[in-house]
Amino acid sequence: MLVSEDREEPVIVDQESMGRYIVVFDPLTGLAEPPCEDMGAIFGIFRQRSQGLPNLDDVTQPGRQIVAAGYALYGSSTVIMFR
Repeated sequence: MLVSEDREEPVIVDQESMGRYIVVFDPLTGLAEPPCEDMGAIFGIFRQRSQGLPNLDDVTQPGRQIVAAGYALYGSSTVIMFR
């Protein structure tokens, strides 16, 4: 499942490609349609706690449950930082 505040509904990945992780992300510009200049995004990755299809509880986990997080800056060059 992919979740962003810029989208009204989460993106559910098809079951054949689905893993056991939830990815939350947001553009650094704060705009749903950012300009074509330098921009980027922050992201966090949680383990899916529920069985079957992901649900709201999988998305609303506390921050201490994040297994990875980072940011990507892209423009004339691309930088990806994660931990």
